[in-house]
Amino acid sequence: MIWLLLALACSPEPELAHMRRAAADWEAGVAALEAGEASRARQHFQDARQERPGDAVLVTWEARAAAEAGQLDDAVALLDEVLAQWPGFAEARYNRAAYLARLG
Repeated sequence: MIWLLLALACSPEPELAHMRRAAADWEAGVAALEAGEASRARQHFQDARQERPGDAVLVTWEARAAAEAGQLDDAVALLDEVLAQWPGFAEARYNRAAYLARLG
């Protein structure tokens, strides 16, 4: 993701502005997760998804933030969305199983 951030930061193309905003929101979300602010992180990932709807990686990050905020049902539902479109996405499948196990 770092190479993408660098490329977007240097690009003057206006049509890439939404990708720059999505990358900035993703980066802010990761920083918020690392700071233990899962609810704030989730909002950043939702903002990034507004810029890049249907991005499975962003949905997976939002699911992680939801799980860390204690919203395991939301996390599973988000991963269900991902797996409906990309059933072979291993990270989503693994995380979904882990969240279901935590739910009991």
